[in-house]
Formats: sequence, C-alpha cells, structure tokens
Amino acid sequence: MKHKIIHASAILFLIIFSLHTLQGQTHKIELTKFDITRIKNFSSDRVSAFGVCLGMSKSTAIDVIMANSEIIPLLNKNRPLTIQVYKRTPEKKFEELLMSLEWASETAGLKEIKILDACRPYLIGNTKQLMTSDVINRNSTLYKTFLGKADLTKKNDYTSFINILSTVYYYKSKKIKVEKQVIEGKTSYTFGFYR
Repeated sequence: MKHKIIHASAILFLIIFSLHTLQGQTHKIELTKFDITRIKNFSSDRVSAFGVCLGMSKSTAIDVIMANSEIIPLLNKNRPLTIQVYKRTPEKKFEELLMSLEWASETAGLKEIKILDACRPYLIGNTKQLMTSDVINRNSTLYKTFLGKADLTKKNDYTSFINILSTVYYYKSKKIKVEKQVIEGKTSYTFGFYR
C-alpha cells in the first residue's frame, strides 16, 4: 500500500511539473508551423521562431537552437549581443542565414528576431507575404486583413557609402516591423518581431 501511495505521488508530481514547465510555452505559436496572418489580435509576444521567442535569455536561446537539428547559431565576437542563425548542413557550414537575434544587453531578454529571405521555405501560408510588396500594397489581402497601414515609417539612405536605401515599417500593436531594402536597384523585404 505504501508503494502505491509513493508511486501515485510521483506520477502526480511529474504531471504537475510537466504542466508547469509547458505552461509558459503553450501560448507560443511556432512561426514555422502556423500561418501567423490568420491570428486575430496578433502580437509578437505570442510567437516563436524555431523555438526561440522574445524575452529569452541569450543562454536559453543558444540551448534551444543547439537542440534543433535544423539550425545552428553563429556568435560574433564583434557583435556580442547578436546571434545569427543558419540552416544546419551536414558539414556544419554556415550557408543560409535564416534569422538574426538581438539583445539590448547581456542580462536583458531577447529584444528582436529578424526573419531573413532564406527562411522563406520554412514559413507557412500567407506569412510568406510579409517578405513581399504586399506589406505596403493597400489592395493586397495581407494589407487589408492583417497589417493595415504602418504606425511608423523610417527611411534610411546609406547610398553615400554602401548604396542601400532602406525603409522600415513598424506595426506597433502587432510588434512587427518590415524592412524594405533597395540595393543597386533590387528590392527585398525582411520582417521581424520586437519588444
């Protein structure tokens, strides 16, 4: 009888521990598994990208990335508050840059996740449209049903030394920003989540 009580107590403890551990994760929607444009009242604090989410410590983010067989982190000594995340290859070469992660300080939580063009094959449904001109096209479904007009637009002109024109569109209620870059006449879009 005593063993049954101990066994039942151990099972109950494991169930409670598992629920407590998963509690913080249940509200995260994985970008690579779900079309985020279908979420009403979307906010980036509800999303993860390859398991990484805003507010994470740098060490936790590295652990999450290293546990994922599809990606590998690159830490840059010149930019210690940034981690670049690449597609993992069998040779462990850094070939396709999928996303960039940025912290405000070593002790702060993750402040920005920037999703880059190589990540497009991992995106689901209309989420891919966040990397197109649909973000600013008033006639597009993405503009009409998900983004709307940007709350803030910032233009940067780097043509004097690297020939890049950049426009960043901020959607404050969603905590999404989209960057349009024109480099030598070629236009590209990236998007990110910030806090």
